[in-house]
Amino acid sequence: QLNSCLSKGPGPNFGWLLCSVWMYPHAMKLFRKARLTRPALNSHGDRMVQTTGSHGPDISTQRLDDLDRASLRHALSLDPAGLPCAIDIGCGLGAQAARLAALGGSVLMVDLVDRRERAEQINALYGKALARAYTGDIRAMPEDELPEAIHLAYSQRTLHYLPFLDAVEVLSRLSRRMVSGGRAFVSVASIDSELSDGYPARDCAVEARFARLAPPMAEKHAVLEPLCLYREDEFAGLMERAGFSVFAINRSAFGTLKGEFVASR
Repeated sequence: QLNSCLSKGPGPNFGWLLCSVWMYPHAMKLFRKARLTRPALNSHGDRMVQTTGSHGPDISTQRLDDLDRASLRHALSLDPAGLPCAIDIGCGLGAQAARLAALGGSVLMVDLVDRRERAEQINALYGKALARAYTGDIRAMPEDELPEAIHLAYSQRTLHYLPFLDAVEVLSRLSRRMVSGGRAFVSVASIDSELSDGYPARDCAVEARFARLAPPMAEKHAVLEPLCLYREDEFAGLMERAGFSVFAINRSAFGTLKGEFVASR
């Protein structure tokens, strides 16, 4: 799968290199255990591979989705000699950050859980300092921790854990640091998915829509934190208010909203 979707990668061993990243021993150990003991969460066969324990499963260790592929294709278009920089917000176990690092640029891994050991594993694999980790809420990240010039921003299944206006502020900070033509690859939970079954804030305006899922959905998906569920036009509005223009927005089979955006500031 990796070879086919990234067949234009540099060199005949590129696919093998990415596969070696994909098969981190710790991530795959967790994945195999989840496969054996947990039911599938959706039609893709995704299982409960824990991240923080309250923010849902880590999907990127289990499969590449269309947004993952799009971000990697964009990373391939960047000149490694220009030292492109990526940021992965809500990096989880670090699978996508590792794939981005494989393309020769640096990547900042942001997560509530300490991922410094994973960053060190990525750097050891490639023999150079490509990854670093920031631990904590991105809203509290000091300005000097944020890269000066970001070529690619990536955040899957994370920004809906912020109230709408907080998400606008976080994304605005990013857009101000993006290079001209920089791309953001972002996904958020949709109000038109099963997650909205019994969701108490369904009828609230998006600026005030922030609540925990109904207990059956929270238990099924291990999503125990409050979140903002989005409609497609609200997702586009979020990104536009933060200084991005919409390149494409799609909806997954599960209902997750996934978009590619261009920094317009």
